[in-house]
Amino acid sequence: MEEYGFSGIVISLQFKNNIIREYITCSIDSGDGRFSSLCTIVYALNQMTSRRILWRDLLTFKYNVNGSWIIGGDFNAITSYDEKIGGVPVSDADIEDFQSFITISQLLHIRSIGCYFTWNNKQDVETRIWSRLDRCLVNEDWIHLYTTSQVEYLLPSCSDNSPALLIIEDDDDIEGKGLFKFFNMWVKHPDFISTVKSIWEQNIEGYKMYSFHSKLKKLKHALKELNKKHFMNINEQVLRSKDDLADIQRLLSEDLFNLGLIVREKECIKKYDRLLDCESSYKQKANISWSLERDKGSKFFYSIMKKKRHLNRILTLYTESGTRISDRSGIITKIVDYYKKLLGNSVSTT
Repeated sequence: MEEYGFSGIVISLQFKNNIIREYITCSIDSGDGRFSSLCTIVYALNQMTSRRILWRDLLTFKYNVNGSWIIGGDFNAITSYDEKIGGVPVSDADIEDFQSFITISQLLHIRSIGCYFTWNNKQDVETRIWSRLDRCLVNEDWIHLYTTSQVEYLLPSCSDNSPALLIIEDDDDIEGKGLFKFFNMWVKHPDFISTVKSIWEQNIEGYKMYSFHSKLKKLKHALKELNKKHFMNINEQVLRSKDDLADIQRLLSEDLFNLGLIVREKECIKKYDRLLDCESSYKQKANISWSLERDKGSKFFYSIMKKKRHLNRILTLYTESGTRISDRSGIITKIVDYYKKLLGNSVSTT
């Protein structure tokens, strides 16, 4: 174990002797205690057999990780055909093998900007190869702790690979309101109609469009309260409802024509079906297709939702002249100036 410290960051490196590995892991902790994570740097070999050993080792390591973890570097593999131009075509087996590793490990790509192709062989036009070999993957704990993070792949300069700049913003410092999204599950709740009616029947003075806009704003807050009151921790509600139904059916199996148990079974089935419908609405929220039903409602599932919810945040901006802006005030000023220039200035109508 060796430790290095700089700029308030402490890095602990763990080395294993007499073993040739394609990755190295370190622990990174900030001096102010606001950041702490395991970080694994990968440099995969060219042979698929060697990479399979690497995938296996990383999976074994992942199952022993408690806390946030980021893994990045040159994986020497791609996830789709559009991640390579030139050279010998990549085989289906290579792509499927890497995709399978990412799926099984339940690691997520963090948002990336900058150079799409992170590697090239620096050769002439006829033999030039471009490929996206570098990437950063994170576990669900990273998503929950450091949602507002991204990796920027910079210009490669003299290297074959683009350097990766990891940017992590503090969620507490992010200003602005989240987008409002309507969920179909609300419509099936018995309080939905009365909630909408109570808002829509209010008398609001002013122009029709002002009245319409005001009611929509009030309805948004009312529906958020409805969601908070009845649909929070939906996965736990589904599990409890399933257990309640199983308990009733066990009792009913010993008393087949018990009227009270039959009525309670119907009520439990109705509640369980309703909660399952609500849970499936989170699929709508995540906007993702799930191949495995066991993922629905899991911690990994909610990590996907949180990751997608923050994709619209801008952490880095380049001006027309190529100047890089990363401070929040500068980004806001540049965006406002752009739209002022685009939309023009207000003029007097008198």
